Amino acid sequence: MQGQAFLGNPAARPRDYIFAARDRMDETYDIIRAVRDKRFKYIRNYKPGRPYAQHIITAERSQVLQEWRRLNKARELKGPQRIFFLPEKPEEELYDVVKDPHEVNNLAGRPEFRSELERLRRVHERWMKETGDLGLIPEEELDERVRPGGRWSQTAAPIMTPSGPEKMGITCPTEGASNAYTTETGAKPRWRLYSRELTLTASARVRAIACRLGYKDSPEVTGGFQIR
Repeated sequence: MQGQAFLGNPAARPRDYIFAARDRMDETYDIIRAVRDKRFKYIRNYKPGRPYAQHIITAERSQVLQEWRRLNKARELKGPQRIFFLPEKPEEELYDVVKDPHEVNNLAGRPEFRSELERLRRVHERWMKETGDLGLIPEEELDERVRPGGRWSQTAAPIMTPSGPEKMGITCPTEGASNAYTTETGAKPRWRLYSRELTLTASARVRAIACRLGYKDSPEVTGGFQIR
């Protein structure tokens, strides 16, 4: 996840742009990316052949959406009300969010806004490269990367290392894994997310596990630390 501190000392410099993404909605697949500054919002639809109103089982149970679809089928929706049910989306969208906060008038095809369109298009493409965006990689290939041949990998066991009389660090050889620890006993302890070196103020028996999304959890590791 990408983020920055917006409160406290020191707080980060205010952003020039904010970014958004939409991919899977329950069982329904799409690829949408967006970037905006204080005036304009750019949207890139990587699956323009699909409607905004794709079928999502849970959403279709909503009485509001059922009524909305009934009105669309009866051709009772007018103007901007119909946009959500268009059979396809445009490949690119650009909105003046100050004058058009509901994003109704797409400016992407207007020559007088071409410079803004190209600027935000470049910003969005640079962000995708910088963040290693995986949205354009087919899900089958991503699944194969995580589980070659359909076999689940297991997160490696965490390593607990004393770094001083009262200090202990936890690492994991599996890239991208998160570590959790507890000093409680029993089958249902309260696990804490490890984020920095631990300071142990009393002798303790520390339990640790590691996990990574798409992997099986690691075996639990236990270490006793004697504070003198």
